[in-house]
Amino acid sequence: MAYIETRPAARSAFPRRALIIALLSLACTFAVVLSGHSAGFLQRVEQGFADIRTALFSDRVTGDHPDIVIVSVGENVSATRATFDKRVIEADRAQLARLIEAIDESAPRAIGFDVPLLGAGDSTKDQLLQRAIREAKARVVIAARTSSSESNLERRAWLDRFVSGTGRPVGHITTLYDEGLGRAVSVDSGAQVAGKVPDSFALLMARMLRPEVRRDFSDIAWLQKVDDRGTFSQFLNFGGQQPFRMLFADDLLDNTKQVPTRSLAGRLVLVTTGIAEIERHKTPLTLWTGEALAPIQIQAQAIAQFLDRRAINGIDSRTTRLALFSLACAAGLIGWFRGPGLHIVGTLIAIVALIAIDGLAYSMRDLALPLVPALIVWLLGEAAGLSLRGVLNWEERYGFKWPIEEPSRQA
Repeated sequence: MAYIETRPAARSAFPRRALIIALLSLACTFAVVLSGHSAGFLQRVEQGFADIRTALFSDRVTGDHPDIVIVSVGENVSATRATFDKRVIEADRAQLARLIEAIDESAPRAIGFDVPLLGAGDSTKDQLLQRAIREAKARVVIAARTSSSESNLERRAWLDRFVSGTGRPVGHITTLYDEGLGRAVSVDSGAQVAGKVPDSFALLMARMLRPEVRRDFSDIAWLQKVDDRGTFSQFLNFGGQQPFRMLFADDLLDNTKQVPTRSLAGRLVLVTTGIAEIERHKTPLTLWTGEALAPIQIQAQAIAQFLDRRAINGIDSRTTRLALFSLACAAGLIGWFRGPGLHIVGTLIAIVALIAIDGLAYSMRDLALPLVPALIVWLLGEAAGLSLRGVLNWEERYGFKWPIEEPSRQA
């Protein structure tokens, strides 16, 4: 009988690529976990996803907001003489005085006067406007920008005297923008409190209706008016519009046009100027509706947020890191135990699940989760677990221990 000499099967090459992928994935995972959602690049990507989330899942109403009405004086009535985008806008302050009186006769709860006055005009008309504001039966809040924004000391002194003569409170007007995406996100900042900036216009107006309202520095909880009669629109916001009724000064001052007094009675009436038709800003809603908002509409959004007791909530940095670490561990275990054939399908299911959880948390609880870091650590965790399992399988297949030992030949 002939004997055939047998040799062990040639071993495959050590999976160095899998080991490198595993080490890089682990390093990147821990970097994302430690940074939370504070990394600059992640913030930019997260804000882009946040716009989509806001447009689809922000709070909704099916009609106009019951407590806020905007009155626009139109393009032809504004500050004394201001230029915006090379367009000159004139103001008739006597007409503004008549507008305040007409609104006041409708018994509003409060009037927000957001008409920039760029210095003294006709003294008689200035006095008429000052008296109309001072003697209004409704409470009035005067909107003002930071005093440092007015470089002309004479105009600044005149404005201080004008406001003081009305005896009305002044609310600070500001809009905070995300520089990366160039859209408005908030109307107040905790950093400004240290500089003794007065209460915001939105806060003071909200307190006219809800005295217990507290200052909030979170991002605006945007509100949309939607038609929810469709199947999908009951769950997602499609074609959402601004939920604030808009009236025009010409209609209120025209005796031939009957504007129902009940449209203003008991409400917060925001008086704005033609700037609203010229100066507009992008918002997180812009992505979906394509509509940039006037400054007063952004203020109205903030007022509505206070009145409705809505706020965008986030999770603190420590909780974020713990959640991301737990998610990475779960993803690593799934990548370790799952077979290669289910890898792509399972990953897609996990991504869809994370996006669904994020959408539900935002739409039901106004909770903004760190979606982008969560997706990243899940993908990296799966890659690390799958790659490490490949290295272990190679080791178990050939019975080697690290460092790699050469097998002994057997006859």
